[in-house]
Amino acid sequence: MERPHPAQPVPHGASGVPGTHAAPSPEAGHPGAGRYVLVFIVLFIITAAEVAVTYFPEIPQLPALMTMAVLKFGLIAAFYMHLRFDSRVFSAFLMLGLFLAVGMLLSFLALFTAHYREPYEPVVEQTQPGTGTPAVGTSAVSGATGGTTGGVATPMAGR
Repeated sequence: MERPHPAQPVPHGASGVPGTHAAPSPEAGHPGAGRYVLVFIVLFIITAAEVAVTYFPEIPQLPALMTMAVLKFGLIAAFYMHLRFDSRVFSAFLMLGLFLAVGMLLSFLALFTAHYREPYEPVVEQTQPGTGTPAVGTSAVSGATGGTTGGVATPMAGR
């Protein structure tokens, strides 16, 4: 094995032993400023297309806008959040968080849209005239609705 000439620098690795390969620097593989400007221009064009879609009602709005939003999210996450160049563990954490957030969103949407109910009217105990016994099923707004029939409000007859 030939020894390098003393005037030539000997490459040292992370362990400091001559001849071993150096560990890649954290900046290795990251793009330059030109790539970020290019991504910015692409994002600007997609945003302009999103605005343009809203002016054409014949284009299906939801699929077009959602597709462009997902594309923009992917570009921003890959380049500006550096997920394209970092460890896949960071991408996995992001995807796990997105999965949980979308799951909660869909759960709440299902919960609050599937269980519609009328505004709550609290039941107020009133006494029947002359007897002193409580009238069952009367509501707090029974005078405004014309009375109750078996706990169900009925409209006023004079309207």
